[in-house]
Amino acid sequence: MLIIYYIGAKLSIMAQLVYSEKQQFLSKKSFYLALALELLLVLEITYQISANPNLRLSTSVLFLLGSSLFILTAILWFLQELSLKIKITNKGLSFKMAPFHLKQRKLKWQQIADYKIVSDPNLLSWSTDIENSWQEKKFTLNARHGIALTTVQGQHLFIGSSNLQALKEAIESGVAKYKAKLAS
Repeated sequence: MLIIYYIGAKLSIMAQLVYSEKQQFLSKKSFYLALALELLLVLEITYQISANPNLRLSTSVLFLLGSSLFILTAILWFLQELSLKIKITNKGLSFKMAPFHLKQRKLKWQQIADYKIVSDPNLLSWSTDIENSWQEKKFTLNARHGIALTTVQGQHLFIGSSNLQALKEAIESGVAKYKAKLAS
């Protein structure tokens, strides 16, 4: 009975999800299309080699051809794995940019000193000063559509979003709830 009570207590302190978003750089459909085009390229090269018996390729040419196909496949895999997950809860904000982050980065509401919603199609906008732009850590897959955060420690972050209005509402709601909790 003590274990059940403990589990019930654990559930009551869990964060409530307010907003969640997942962005992919390259969709599965585009990835498979690119792989199919790569396969057609390999088949065409194989056909040209087998159709022309007088053509003699050295091992270095075959090695370069194989390694370039391997590198192309690795780049396609990397672009398909590149994703950004954003979660906003009543306790704060968390994000993970795969494959660069192994685990989620979390910011509690008390760690956020300032935030600004940004909607600019340019990655480096002329409207922001150059010094802050280079100091800012950017986690985005779609230019400068997202939220610019400043932490209490003075760190500048930019987290991109494809659904800017819903992100704005979730951030404003979370900050308002946190400020109301502080006031009471």
